[in-house]
Amino acid sequence: MESLHSLDETLAALDAQVEGNYVFVTTDTVPPGLEPFAVIREAEGLTLIVKAADAFEYGLASDKLFARITPCAVTDLGAVGLTATISQTIASRGIACNVVAGFHHDHFFVPANKAQEVVGMLASLSEQARGWVEGKSANA
Repeated sequence: MESLHSLDETLAALDAQVEGNYVFVTTDTVPPGLEPFAVIREAEGLTLIVKAADAFEYGLASDKLFARITPCAVTDLGAVGLTATISQTIASRGIACNVVAGFHHDHFFVPANKAQEVVGMLASLSEQARGWVEGKSANA
């Protein structure tokens, strides 16, 4: 899949999807057999981002449930503004957002009870960007 370089083109192709419910937990080691979505090493210990069901199964405590929202558009690690634009859009509604960037996609973790609201906001943002892209194409 080819990555997009224009911020407008990337926003137009967002198609954000909820990829499940996750929790953030801290631990000294990754329990054997557990496959976290992400492991972040900090001076205070490991932060694991794991599926909520796996956290429960492994006895990893967390009282905050997050939905992972992943825009389906393939992004470029050198792209400027995508993460900021999406984060700002989410923050404008007073919704907490934690972002983890992968090689191909950014992943936005929002409170699970706000997931559908955020997906709707991102769909509106994408629709608006499609209008900009189509307008540029018509004027070219």
